Amino acid sequence: MVDDFASLTVDHYAQEAARTDQRKGPGTVGFTMLGLFGETGSLLAEAKKKQRDAASYLGYAPAVTEEIGDVLWYLAAIARRHRLSLSDIAAAARRPDVEFVAGNNAALTLHELQPAHMPQSREPTPAFEHSLLALAGEVGLLARKVEGSNSTRHRAEVATHLVAIMRCLINAANDSGVTLEIAAFKNLQKIFDRWPRKRDYPPPFDDGKDAEEQLP
Repeated sequence: MVDDFASLTVDHYAQEAARTDQRKGPGTVGFTMLGLFGETGSLLAEAKKKQRDAASYLGYAPAVTEEIGDVLWYLAAIARRHRLSLSDIAAAARRPDVEFVAGNNAALTLHELQPAHMPQSREPTPAFEHSLLALAGEVGLLARKVEGSNSTRHRAEVATHLVAIMRCLINAANDSGVTLEIAAFKNLQKIFDRWPRKRDYPPPFDDGKDAEEQLP
C-alpha cells in the first residue's frame, strides 16, 4: 500500500483496491451495483443526519470522507468488471462534457481531479445537496443499464455512465471540501486493516496468565 497519498495515482488506487475485492470474476456485477447503491445512500444519509442533528452530530466531516472513499472503491470495482480503466474514466470526468476515450492516463493523480485549495465544509451546503442528488440519479441510471445482471456487454455505454458518476463524485467532494486523494488513502487504510496482506496477530491479551485465568 502507498504511504504518501500525495503521490497516489488513480490507477494505483484502483490496483490496490482490487487486492481486497472479495467477489472477483464473472457473475458479480449485480453485487458491486448493490455496494455502489448502498454507499451512495450512506453518503446521502450523512448529509441528512447533519441537517437533522446540527451541532450535536460531531462525526459529520470524517464520515463524509469515509463514504466518498467507499463510493470510489465500488466505482473502481464496477469499472474493473467491465475492463475499463479508472484513470480513463477520471480523465474524462474532470472536464465537463468530455466523452470517455481510452488512452494513456496512467500518470493521472487523484490530486489533479480537484482544485488546489478547498475549504472543508462543516455542514451540508445547497451545492453539496445538489451534487449528492445528481450522484444518486446517475447511479440509478447505471443500475438500469446493468439491471443487476452478470453481463459485461455494452462497455461503451457503461463507461459513459461511470464518467457521469465520477464527475458527480468529484463535484460532491469539491462541494464538501473533501480531497479525493485523502478519501482514497483512508479507504485503503481501512480495507487493508480489514483484509491485511499478512495476518500477523498480536499475542492474546491474557498470554502469560495462569491457565485457569485464560480464556479458552
